[in-house]
Amino acid sequence: MPEPTARNIAFAALVITTVAAVPAAVLLLVRQNDNTPILIIPPQDAPAQVAPLSSSPAQTQT
Repeated sequence: MPEPTARNIAFAALVITTVAAVPAAVLLLVRQNDNTPILIIPPQDAPAQVAPLSSSPAQTQT
């Protein structure tokens, strides 16, 4: 087994920090709905009112 060098210790510290940070970030992302200042509300069920591409006035080719 190799002797612990400064490089090995630094790499181990980086791995430990990463392993600790990932669950913390996931936990924050899961709980962000409680802290978010803007609430995105999905549209309610309504009939689709999408015009076909051929008759859409916004779709023009130049």
